[in-house]
Amino acid sequence: MFVQVARLGPAYWDWVHRPSSQRTFRMFRYDFFEFFAATSWWAIPVVWLPIIAFLMWRATGTAALSQASIIVWFMGGFLLWTFLEYMLHRFLFHILFSQSHFFITFHFLLHGQHHKFPLDKGRLVFPPVAGFMMASPFYLLFRSLLSAPTADTLMAGALLGYVSYDLIHYYLHHGKPTLAYFQDLKDYHRRHHYKEPDLGYGISSKLWDYPFGTLLGSNGTKQ
Repeated sequence: MFVQVARLGPAYWDWVHRPSSQRTFRMFRYDFFEFFAATSWWAIPVVWLPIIAFLMWRATGTAALSQASIIVWFMGGFLLWTFLEYMLHRFLFHILFSQSHFFITFHFLLHGQHHKFPLDKGRLVFPPVAGFMMASPFYLLFRSLLSAPTADTLMAGALLGYVSYDLIHYYLHHGKPTLAYFQDLKDYHRRHHYKEPDLGYGISSKLWDYPFGTLLGSNGTKQ
């Protein structure tokens, strides 16, 4: 499918936003590549929580930051992630830069596969290798602007926000929420997939859909 998708050309955008009921699909011909193309949900906390713990251990190992500062920077990082979640989802995952083979393939690998096959459990969470590649520039930016303990704390908060997002995203697709908050989010995200993919970009919360005017109503239109 990886090769075939690029040949769709102008038909790709409509095709990828018509969800399939298939519960899985094969991306690559070779097993080696297919192995790295699918990720189990539990890999996210297994990989990222130790990194978060290490960053916090290193940040709190000096007297450079007060306890209050640590809390503020950590929560700031968590809030920063919610903003990045929205911006990446809207302006990277839902943009097709051109109808060339390269950009169609890029979009399908990055996010299109999830919209085409929303029931595939292996295509929901972000592969850790790709996650490292996306997270590293942000960490380098933080280190260039802030002290090492501050950058570590901010990054730890942002990474915890990311882990929360990925697990919530998986839960919304394959869990059976009992809390009203998650029931509402599940219905909200379902509308994003099946009614209007150009609205409702918030996944772990609707926070940034409000100020940016992309709140998705119950009837599948802009609220």
